Amino acid sequence: MVVHNLFYETLEKGKQVASNVLANDKTRDVFIQNLRNEMNQFKYDGINIDMENLYLTDRDSFSQLIKELSDAVNRDGKVVTVSVPANTGDSRANPWSPWFDYEKLAIFSDGLMIMTYDEPNPRTKPGSTASVDWTEATIRYALKHEVPPSKILLGIAGYGWDWDTTAGDAKYSSYEELMGQKAKY
Repeated sequence: MVVHNLFYETLEKGKQVASNVLANDKTRDVFIQNLRNEMNQFKYDGINIDMENLYLTDRDSFSQLIKELSDAVNRDGKVVTVSVPANTGDSRANPWSPWFDYEKLAIFSDGLMIMTYDEPNPRTKPGSTASVDWTEATIRYALKHEVPPSKILLGIAGYGWDWDTTAGDAKYSSYEELMGQKAKY
């Protein structure tokens, strides 16, 4: 099961929804109980929490949510993974990276799903979705921040970007579209 805060009218609304969930013990408890009910009803083996674009002030509350969620669902024999933005610790880090405490999240969860994609993206110049050097730098960063190798899960892009360098924009391209381009050219 995947839970995220991305498909609201705006990124700001998704950020506020997450903040409301993280606000205090009561809201976290209700959220966790709702997740447990859903997981048990549909017999999910685990859950991936993919809350992005959090307020920096929610950093510790997010880590606390993952601890409480893991404590609850691990007792049910289920796993918790957390999606985190790729972080290299340098200028190539995702701008949302500081919101995630890799060390605490690695302690509290069963795995960190590091989103190693979109190194170049529609706001940057063209390039590989995830270069080898950048991906390796994200792994080194995670290891440096006490994430055990057994808890590192790499998110791999199943898509790409089609850059129009004349217009200066990029179009999302699905795997199917990319394979069509490959066959055509």
